[in-house]
Amino acid sequence: MSISSAFALPCENNTGGLVNLWLTDKANVSTFTLVGGEYTAATMVSSAVFYKYEFEQDQAEYTNPASRENSSTLVNHNIEFYLTKMSTTQRNAIQALFDSSTCGMVAICEDANNNKWVVGYSENFGTARPLKIASTEGTTGKAFTDGNGTVVNIASSDNELARVFTGTVPV
Repeated sequence: MSISSAFALPCENNTGGLVNLWLTDKANVSTFTLVGGEYTAATMVSSAVFYKYEFEQDQAEYTNPASRENSSTLVNHNIEFYLTKMSTTQRNAIQALFDSSTCGMVAICEDANNNKWVVGYSENFGTARPLKIASTEGTTGKAFTDGNGTVVNIASSDNELARVFTGTVPV
């Protein structure tokens, strides 16, 4: 593929951060429908769905640093979010992510510009290069005004950038 069009600077808001995150085990995803470079639908296995993970406002981001070496492209997909208040409920939610990391996960993350991004699935690999837990860091804080919660980082690597999802998230 070669350059076949220009890129014009959009004259619109450009807001950072994630506002929604849905996760599912990779085994739950059959395929995504690709139309015009964007995913328009997700086909799930049986009655499987995506589960919404809520996080503190302005405490989640998706990054995709990419590089090119030896004629190969490497895209590292990273989703980082903050789960507030260490508790049994939070512990169980994080443990579920660790358990799912054995085989991997697929995410749909919505940014503050109303774009939903599919991460952990690609046209080149399907679900073969899914997201897995990269790290977590929990803290009770030291003072009453310190945060109490856990930063979770899930990641995958691929040779494609994430694609926009325009369909309805199966929940």
